[in-house]
Amino acid sequence: GVQTCALPIWFMAGLDHQVNGRLAAAEIEYQAALALAPDRLSVINNLAAVLIEQGRALEAEALCAKALAVAPDDYTANLNEGLRLDALGRRADALAVLDRAVTIAPDRAEAIAARGNA
Repeated sequence: GVQTCALPIWFMAGLDHQVNGRLAAAEIEYQAALALAPDRLSVINNLAAVLIEQGRALEAEALCAKALAVAPDDYTANLNEGLRLDALGRRADALAVLDRAVTIAPDRAEAIAARGNA
């Protein structure tokens, strides 16, 4: 139906805002997409990332937990959780999760860089 058609539009609009640094606008689009598809991993991960990038790591906790519950071996879910924990000053926990992200995708630089920062 109409709602299903709107999901990729909101998601892609959110992605465009996110990659261009318009995080508040990206959050609005991802929230709309999440309302239509509350279990869609890509939407959960991207909304969590936007919250973390805005310095709102506490607000991202439920989203990160949900992403890891749905897909414990997902690279992005582990990366987000590691970044979230690091932002909260939980370095040892962050390192453990970021190690898992690096193991999942050893060729992806974001987790390696995040691990170095932590």
